[in-house]
Amino acid sequence: DKWQKGTEIPERRRRGGAGAVLYNDKIYMAGGIKYGHTSGTCNYFDVFDPKTGSWEILTDAPHIRDHFPAIVANGKLYCIGGRNTSVHYPQQFTAFFSATIPEVDYFDFNEQKWYTLPQPLPYPTAAGGLVKMDDCLIYMGGEGSQLQAYNHTQCFDLSSNTWSQLAPLNTGRHGSGAILHVDKIYIAAGSENRGGGNMSGMEIFSPDHQWTPLFNGKDLNGWTVKCTEKDKGNTFWRAEDGMIVCNSLDSKDHNYVWLQTEKEYGDFELRLKFQVSRQNKGNSGVQIRSRYDEKAGIEKNVAGWLDGPQVDIHPKAPYRTGLIYDETRSEKRWIYPSKPSSKISSDSIKHKVRFYYEDEETGWNDMTIICQGFHIKTIVNNVIVSDYDGEAVLNSKTHRKLKVGKSGHIALQLHKRNSNLIRFKDIEVRPL
Repeated sequence: DKWQKGTEIPERRRRGGAGAVLYNDKIYMAGGIKYGHTSGTCNYFDVFDPKTGSWEILTDAPHIRDHFPAIVANGKLYCIGGRNTSVHYPQQFTAFFSATIPEVDYFDFNEQKWYTLPQPLPYPTAAGGLVKMDDCLIYMGGEGSQLQAYNHTQCFDLSSNTWSQLAPLNTGRHGSGAILHVDKIYIAAGSENRGGGNMSGMEIFSPDHQWTPLFNGKDLNGWTVKCTEKDKGNTFWRAEDGMIVCNSLDSKDHNYVWLQTEKEYGDFELRLKFQVSRQNKGNSGVQIRSRYDEKAGIEKNVAGWLDGPQVDIHPKAPYRTGLIYDETRSEKRWIYPSKPSSKISSDSIKHKVRFYYEDEETGWNDMTIICQGFHIKTIVNNVIVSDYDGEAVLNSKTHRKLKVGKSGHIALQLHKRNSNLIRFKDIEVRPL
């Protein structure tokens, strides 16, 4: 039960951040970087024989890379992800974060040759986790150009040679370890932010999950538009290219228009991605545990209102995104943070604001909403924005009468008289 010093790596082949695997009782090491985070990213390929204590130089890989995992599957060594950490600019030393490697190289042990897959990694990142599950390679997380770690779970089917996307990590991470054990993937520790940071948690992936898609990617089946009688002729909400799109850029002459789920939900975890245009002039959001009343006269000469709490999305003031506003007729105010009205400023914000427009990074923002009892937590791009104990408000006489706050529908909101262009995708929910 002790460590001891082993055979040294030959001086000219020493490097860090390489991918290493065990195959036929020998250790193979590919890629890496010679001089820390400064220079020397390489495509070296070496093998160490523990029986003889000898190193052997093999044929270089097709692409240089470092900070990546390697794996053996079906007699081949795969190098997936990584970056060229040697990339620096005079005014931007950390340019290497964006220098990720999309090409997937593999070494065929039988043929003793390197090849590159025709299909690149869809979302290239560095320092992700990698496992083989059934006949698939699953690459998760990693870091790249965006400020938070990526939460993508990318699956390469070895039989069909195709990539697909599986359920994303609850929290993006990089620099962590991933293993497969009894048909489940375990990924632990790492960093949720680009560069440094520490995580103490672990996530477990199983094919037998309870996540249910709320959007089929083709049409609005399972959803219903809720609005005033006057707005029923508008077509602001539609399904397009695998997304739910709300486009009201050509019209401000409308009241609130919601796209509401037909089903109701109580305790749940909701996750989705949203994308906003810089053309947005107004507000959107995700209402939860809400209920529409067609006869409600909240505004003068207007019938129809969706009572319940809303998680805000506000492209013109990104600091508001993820905060909670109660649209219930008895409140109509911010409840996290607690404010007496609809007025709020950035001075009230304690969290780190992380928000992307469609022309930044991947163009998409991740949002998670967790509702359990009267507790609501919201997470935007790996940052906890709201952590709200709402029993004093959501369990009020009015909320109980309207049957909102504890259970109800989920809805996407278009604010009245707002010109918006916003997209939603990967909308999934699971019960708690």
